[in-house]
Amino acid sequence: MTIVKLTTLKGVSINFTELEDHMKATENIKIIWGKVWYTEEDKRQCIYAFLEDVIELFSEIPDKKCRKDMVIEVLTSVINNMRIFIEHESFEAEKKYRATLIVPEEVINNNELPDDYTQGFKQENIKKPYIDVPFDLKSITNIIVNPDGDFDFTNADLEDWLKEQNLNDIEIWRSNIPMRKY
Repeated sequence: MTIVKLTTLKGVSINFTELEDHMKATENIKIIWGKVWYTEEDKRQCIYAFLEDVIELFSEIPDKKCRKDMVIEVLTSVINNMRIFIEHESFEAEKKYRATLIVPEEVINNNELPDDYTQGFKQENIKKPYIDVPFDLKSITNIIVNPDGDFDFTNADLEDWLKEQNLNDIEIWRSNIPMRKY
């Protein structure tokens, strides 16, 4: 198992097979994985299915205050988790499948992650927490590079790194999806 640290490369998507086998769920750490939703119809169907489940569940709770508190908690949690799997439809060609750790803040603060996980903060304009999850490098299937920037430079860096890891059959390609400017 190796932790990939390509922190100097931005806009690089590393794709895997069997990533779920490397992530560890515990009583406090949950893993969510699935296909990313791109089209408005897919997003709508997912949200409608969720709301139907909520209506069925909450119709069984007789206490009005309890029902209200649960609605707020469940909706907040599910919406936060759903947004991880929603992307603009211009990215549909990438057909992403995401695996995400849901880790309560107290687990991180109390340093209760599995022993082989590493936590820290990336410092750019804002402090961003991250958790490095170890995985088998042979699980990498391909690498997609952001369409902006110097592809030749990024590609050369990635090829050098892949050679160092004895990974010679990994395809690197440039995304053809137009980047939005903010």
